[in-house]
Amino acid sequence: MEKAELPEDIKKVLQQASLSSRVGADPEKDPCGASAILRTKRYRLEAFGRQEAVESKKRKVEVRMPEEFVKKVLDMPNMEVEVQLCGDDEYFAEGALVELHQGAKRIKPVDIGRAERGRKNEEGNGPAFRSRFTALFAYEQFDPNAKSVFVVNLQDGQEVRIPADFSKVK
Repeated sequence: MEKAELPEDIKKVLQQASLSSRVGADPEKDPCGASAILRTKRYRLEAFGRQEAVESKKRKVEVRMPEEFVKKVLDMPNMEVEVQLCGDDEYFAEGALVELHQGAKRIKPVDIGRAERGRKNEEGNGPAFRSRFTALFAYEQFDPNAKSVFVVNLQDGQEVRIPADFSKVK
């Protein structure tokens, strides 16, 4: 089955939504800059709403937002963070550790996912591979208004820092 091409206006909305929940480098301008997508409660509600709007438009029915789904999202105790970075070999991100630093406070994730095998970058300058992994941070452990930095430590000893201004994240 062939994948349908999204209309240009929907593409722009999705790109804007991604930028409003991303910290670090903008992948459109710096494809190998370290960044993270913050899957907050609002992010999840908006993503579901966008998906539901597209499906409802196809079926020509009213957009629905089930109360049980909204309650489930609002009760989520953790923010999912998808870290995206580049390295020189396809397994560079394996075993990566991440912490959220807020001043002297060091917040460890409640769970961290396995890094995906690096995908080959386009030929050019910079590292050869891109990878990503997810980590869950408990909302109750961090201050959403504090100056923050995600610090990623790779197995080869490299440290990657991703500044995060939560006030700009929706």
